[in-house]
Amino acid sequence: MQLPLVGVRKLYFLVGLTLLVGCSVVAPIGEGESLSLADRQKIEELIADYSYSFDGGDIKAFSELFTEQGSLFSSVGEVKSRRDIYHWGLARRKHLSELGVKSRHLQTNIHLDESGLRITGRTQLLLLWTDIETGVPSIRAQGTYYDEFVKTHEGWRFLSRRIGVEAN
Repeated sequence: MQLPLVGVRKLYFLVGLTLLVGCSVVAPIGEGESLSLADRQKIEELIADYSYSFDGGDIKAFSELFTEQGSLFSSVGEVKSRRDIYHWGLARRKHLSELGVKSRHLQTNIHLDESGLRITGRTQLLLLWTDIETGVPSIRAQGTYYDEFVKTHEGWRFLSRRIGVEAN
């Protein structure tokens, strides 16, 4: 039996809608709309939560800042799912502990860009490492985060975060 063309279109629409809901992604903005001040604030809180959760050792919260298919690219690894980001974060925290340092990510000069339905951003980074024994901090790296954000049913999340380290 052959489905009429209208039925096929409805079927494709329903399959697409099911996939969209299944991935829990909501379109961040509609065409011609601007990002609201409230959404900008939520994205800035997401960026701050990245530092607070990783530096505070809450790797579960850290990984949940990303979508299920989110990716994190850095000079110390590339991971492409929330689950893998979680395991990467645990391993990274363990490595820092073995080095005897505590990290502090300072993020500033956030710039968000609306391009069609995409929200991207740049954030400057200054990474400090503090020696656990002496309490002496040192600048470990400076760089820029290049982000892609998406609004989900859980709120704003990183779709991707790429770290461009300029010096260490």
